[in-house]
Amino acid sequence: ELEIALDHANKANNEAQKAIKRYQAQEREAESAVSEASKQRQEMTEKASLVERRANALAGEMEEARALLDSAERGKKQTEAELQESRNAVNEMTSINTRAAAEKRGLEGNVHTMQAEIDDMLHQAKNSEEKAKKA
Repeated sequence: ELEIALDHANKANNEAQKAIKRYQAQEREAESAVSEASKQRQEMTEKASLVERRANALAGEMEEARALLDSAERGKKQTEAELQESRNAVNEMTSINTRAAAEKRGLEGNVHTMQAEIDDMLHQAKNSEEKAKKA
């Protein structure tokens, strides 16, 4: 009976030893899995940090691009205003030139008329002198 009890105790002890080895193997696997998960978590944290820095850099570049766009828009509006002023000045100068040309033509006509009258008067004066000499 003691031998049977001893035999059962030895079998129980062997099974307990096998269970301990199994538990130890499971523990090593769990520790390995935890270590791997921790490593992956750290890698993901580093990647997230890189992505966040890149996002911040892109946000800064975007803000700078907006500022440049706003500046360009203001420059465009100013240039358009200056262009409109220039067009108005050209139109005004064209109008002044047109009026001056019309006045010039009128004055040239008057000069030609006066020249013709002077020529006519000189001719009459010459004729009068000739008549006076004959007389």
